[in-house]
Amino acid sequence: MLISPSQIIVQSWQFYKTHWRRMIPYMLLLFLPTIIVECLGIMGIYIYSVIPSLTWVPKIIILLVLAATFVFDIWVSVALVRGVKMLLGREPGGDNWQSIFNSSSHLIWPAFYTSTMIALVVLLGLILFFVPGVIFTVWYCFGYYAAILEGKSGTAALAHSKRMVVGRWWPIVLRLLAPFVLFMVIGTAIRYIVVLPVNFLPLNQFSVLLIQGLLATIVNILMAPLFYSSGLILYLSAKNTPLETAPQV
Repeated sequence: MLISPSQIIVQSWQFYKTHWRRMIPYMLLLFLPTIIVECLGIMGIYIYSVIPSLTWVPKIIILLVLAATFVFDIWVSVALVRGVKMLLGREPGGDNWQSIFNSSSHLIWPAFYTSTMIALVVLLGLILFFVPGVIFTVWYCFGYYAAILEGKSGTAALAHSKRMVVGRWWPIVLRLLAPFVLFMVIGTAIRYIVVLPVNFLPLNQFSVLLIQGLLATIVNILMAPLFYSSGLILYLSAKNTPLETAPQV
């Protein structure tokens, strides 16, 4: 039987409570690109103000570093998916984040290629007509996991995802939205509580925006394991549940 929305929420929270210490290395790695981008922004502003004639040099450097940061971010995301899946399944080595991270590099391209294909297909559906875009979003919601966990990529990952969804589109939608909306509301409330006091600090506007951006990013990263675990819990349930026994909503 396909897992219920409330079970996904409860199991995601239980996962977070049980394994939050094991998630810390991944969260720190997720935070690293933010620090790099913030430093690049400050460095760019400084260079432009001091040596305006060399504007093309910092632009090239910044673009290269941003590209490397983007690749690194995908790498961390892939490792986090694998780590969460191993911990959920109580697989050996699930608590060895270094090994998981180091062995995930070969999945960077399949993950990027597949997620790009999903984004393009969904975008095309939204441009042609809104409804197809929504349908495609749900059909291919498991494509990223298929690329990382099933050794599939591109159209194979999309087809794998669609097979898991067709016949229970509405039940999957409900199970995708319920945890996402709840965790988004909680995350938004926490961000508001954390960020609001910064407005009252005796700082200039740039410093206030910088601190608020960093604090908001920290909250987002702290919430990340909840989103990853809820998506994986649904994916594993959909994968292991025959369509004919899936409940109707």
